[in-house]
Amino acid sequence: MASVMADSLASMAKRRKVKALDVPQGVYNDAVRFFNLVTEAAGKAVPKNPPASVNAYAIAANLVSRCADGTHSRTEIGQRSTNIAL
Repeated sequence: MASVMADSLASMAKRRKVKALDVPQGVYNDAVRFFNLVTEAAGKAVPKNPPASVNAYAIAANLVSRCADGTHSRTEIGQRSTNIAL
């Protein structure tokens, strides 16, 4: 799976464009599951799998804060993520 995704990323970078079929279905499904865990952790209800949801949320929050301009707190990022997911 990793080599398929690496080839897809190289192709996207070369074209400077992403096509719907560039992302392998398995990678897409894993990403959907990951972001479902993130939104469960950001929600008000207790997640189905709290440790996995909290870990996914922490990974996503750290990634966003590193990619952002660094002026937003985890709380602000969490609120934005929740608003986007809803």
